[in-house]
Amino acid sequence: MRLFTVQFLVSLWLLGFPLVSLATHQVGGQIEMRAIGDVPGHFHITVTNYLEDGTRVQPSRQLQAF
Repeated sequence: MRLFTVQFLVSLWLLGFPLVSLATHQVGGQIEMRAIGDVPGHFHITVTNYLEDGTRVQPSRQLQAF
C-alpha cells in the first residue's frame, strides 16, 4: 500500500474512536430538528448532550455558636 492510503486508513480508524470525556454522567440535553428544503420528512437533526464530571462544590455547613 502507498503511504497516502495507509495514512487515510489510519485517520479513518482514529475517527472511529470517541473522544475522551471526563464527564461521569449526563445532566441534560436537547434534540433539534430543522426541515431540509421543502421535502416532507427530511430533517437535519442536532443532538446536544450536557455532561458533568460529578465534582460539585459542597455547600458550606452553617457554623453554630456555642
